Amino acid sequence: MKRLTIGSLKAEASETLALKETQVHSIVIAKKAFREIKRILEIEQKQNYFKFEIGSGQKILDAAIEQGVALEYKCRKGTCGKCKLRVVSGQNYLCEPNQTEVNKLENQLNAGFRLACQASAQ
Repeated sequence: MKRLTIGSLKAEASETLALKETQVHSIVIAKKAFREIKRILEIEQKQNYFKFEIGSGQKILDAAIEQGVALEYKCRKGTCGKCKLRVVSGQNYLCEPNQTEVNKLENQLNAGFRLACQASAQ
C-alpha cells in the first residue's frame, strides 16, 4: 500500500491545476477565432457599389449607416421602396425575404434585389 505524504499530494494538485489552465486557454482561443469571421456584403444601389460588414440579426440599412455607407432610404417600413438595392455578393448571409419584401419586390427578388430596411443577416 502506497503511503501518502504532503509532497505526493502537491504534485497531483499542480497537475490538475495545469490541466484546468490548458482547458480555459483552449476555450478562449476558440472564442477569438469565432469572432474573427466577418460577413461582408457587396451591394449596388442606383449604379453605386458599396462593400461593408453586417452583424448577425442586423438589417442591411442599420449596418450601412453604422459604417458610414450612404444608402438612399426614407420610410424604414418597406413601403416606399427607396432603399431597394441589389446584393452582388453575400446573399447567403441574409435571412429569407419577409412578407413586406415579397409584396414590394415580387419577381425582383430572384434577381437579387432586397429592401435595405427589411433584409437582415442570419
